[in-house]
Amino acid sequence: MSTTQVFEVPDRDVPAVVGGVLLRSATAADARGLARVLADSDTTGMQTASRVLPAGGSGLSRYLVGWTRAGDYGVVAVDPSGAVAGAAWARVFPPYEPGDAFIAAGVPEMKLGTRSAWRGRGIGRALTRMMIDRTRAARHARLSLAVDSQSTAHMLLLSEGFRVVREQEGRSVLLRVIEDHGSGG
Repeated sequence: MSTTQVFEVPDRDVPAVVGGVLLRSATAADARGLARVLADSDTTGMQTASRVLPAGGSGLSRYLVGWTRAGDYGVVAVDPSGAVAGAAWARVFPPYEPGDAFIAAGVPEMKLGTRSAWRGRGIGRALTRMMIDRTRAARHARLSLAVDSQSTAHMLLLSEGFRVVREQEGRSVLLRVIEDHGSGG
């Protein structure tokens, strides 16, 4: 069994390598790759990248429309061909337009996924840890997300300090308290 090593990178803009992919900051140019990750992570089998990234802002598309708007942040795992193999990103939603994992005003909601061909290599864990670090750097006190209650992502996130705050229709809303966050959501 091989182990994946994640290198601690002091500068958040310096890329890291894990599980055969390059981890770097997500940019506006990554929107389509983020949509593919969302579609590939959909357990209903109903999503495609074109459905996730329509012109409007409903459903899953609300996590990507206008990416990157003020306050958005994220990381991508890029495979050797340059395609997005995995991603994690966060967006703050207003109370009048809450996302799937809305906790409170100012609390960013994270989306996380790894394309099926790249799962089981430690990429999801590395992305999660980078997002916790970036959430801390953005001075947020908490980070939330919704995942299928029976998924491997659910177990991964619990092992990274997330806690279940509510269950709804087979999905868990998880929350991670961020230590040494300064002030903010």
